[in-house]
Amino acid sequence: MALIVLIFYAFFSLVFLGLNYLFLWRTFSYFHLPYALAWSVAATLFFFVSNALQETLNNSFSFFLHKLAGIWLGIVWLGLFAIVLVELARLIYPKASWGYVLIGIILILTGVALHTASSWVVFEHQMASEKITEQVRIVHLTDQHLHGAGAQEEFDTVIDLVKPLKPDVVVITGDLFDAPGRPAADAFSSLQTLGAPVLFTIGNHEFYVGDDWTEKVMQNLGADVLRTKSTTVKGIQFLGIDDPTGGASMPTELEQLDLEDTFRVLLYHQPDPIQPAVDNNIDLMLTGHTHAGQIFPFNLLVMLRYKYWKGLYTIGNTQLYVNPGTGTWMIPMRLGSRNTIGVFDIIPKGS
Repeated sequence: MALIVLIFYAFFSLVFLGLNYLFLWRTFSYFHLPYALAWSVAATLFFFVSNALQETLNNSFSFFLHKLAGIWLGIVWLGLFAIVLVELARLIYPKASWGYVLIGIILILTGVALHTASSWVVFEHQMASEKITEQVRIVHLTDQHLHGAGAQEEFDTVIDLVKPLKPDVVVITGDLFDAPGRPAADAFSSLQTLGAPVLFTIGNHEFYVGDDWTEKVMQNLGADVLRTKSTTVKGIQFLGIDDPTGGASMPTELEQLDLEDTFRVLLYHQPDPIQPAVDNNIDLMLTGHTHAGQIFPFNLLVMLRYKYWKGLYTIGNTQLYVNPGTGTWMIPMRLGSRNTIGVFDIIPKGS
């Protein structure tokens, strides 16, 4: 395992160094500036040092440095995209001061991406069913990726947005927690102010932080952690299964659950596989994981990887919702996607 981790970090270091160099070399060349390689090495080292400090110190200063490193990674990614645009434009009009245009594009894209990542949208959907006798409002959160000293402020912001929605039940489909720097357990105490049952399932990042620790934290906050387990709230059966990172197989785990003859909601971190849910007459499957690509043009890569990558889909008698995520991962930016809170009103048919 240690060798695999070492190989991963070595590979990632080379890739990140290459991206830094490509971005800085081309940007510096517009202004005839030297030392692109030296600055690239420094930027790469800063990223890994900030991660190490956040893991060991886990305080406000290390959190700031880690966030700054994430912003830089986003700038590099957006900058490479901007360079492609500028190089294409140069073919048409080579005499312009394209270096300043490039800087302008990068600043605009960075500003928009940072602003978008600090706001939320609400996705609302209504489903009518003969299986229930009263309306139930489900609020769906996922993929907030909270860690370190900033966890409480970021979590409280979302909870303040959820309260006016007046949920009957709140479900969180994983990746609430993240590393480096395990968040303090009391950072999530505002969860107890919702006045509604909270159901939680384990995502892949909970295994990186510690799934048993996560389960204990959430249980102490009053949440019902569904690990191959079901519970019924207002006549709706909620079923929860761990992300496959921990070794659980969704089709196998689903077979172990006793399915009630009522409206069924499956809480699962990833949007696939969907067929076992369809075969077991799951009415609604709530997922996340993809972040809808989070930042362009990752969106295009996610579309290639996942058949169901964002939004609402109907497969047979099952509706699948892939939430773009209530937060961001690694890069605190969004471009071409939005932080999302899902709201599902399940109403009696004919009402």
